[in-house]
Amino acid sequence: MVMRIRQDLDSVVGVKGIPLKVAQSFVGGIRPTHYINLYYADGIYMFQTDAERNYTLFLRSHTVNFDGMSQEPIPLWFKNRYPDLNWVGIPTE
Repeated sequence: MVMRIRQDLDSVVGVKGIPLKVAQSFVGGIRPTHYINLYYADGIYMFQTDAERNYTLFLRSHTVNFDGMSQEPIPLWFKNRYPDLNWVGIPTE
């Protein structure tokens, strides 16, 4: 039996491409929980993960208009995870 680890982040990025911003946060405790928020021109997509991003679980999205938001530097881990996207002109950090 093969067990697949859930990667909801891949599904969203596969459809929507590179976000304008990637924000990360975590809540400590006995079992720390990490969060990833992807900001696109039409909304925010929120995911739960672990420190190593072994899984990404979609939590919710909010429709918001970010048409005036400029492209922010994207974390290097995100670029390494999605090397086949068009990274021309996209800053990384």
